[in-house]
Amino acid sequence: MTLEKRIESACEYLPEGWRIRIDIERDAADVTAIRPDGTEVPMSDGERDIEEQVTDAICLARDETSANAHGERCAVAHTLHPIVGDFDS
Repeated sequence: MTLEKRIESACEYLPEGWRIRIDIERDAADVTAIRPDGTEVPMSDGERDIEEQVTDAICLARDETSANAHGERCAVAHTLHPIVGDFDS
């Protein structure tokens, strides 16, 4: 699956108004979740890879939206597996 298709797949689960930023530099990449009010939440902890950080950002966004105000927890980790893996396939 191409990088573009993987990004489109992740976007399907991101709630309205939320953004995800991926900063890439030599030897590092960090993911930041951005709330609708512009507040930035770093997802990197130095141990999780980019795919895990993106999933964490989506889960944070979904958990904080009013759609999940009923105590539901994010269940997209299973569904996002198609965005994880070898970019050559």
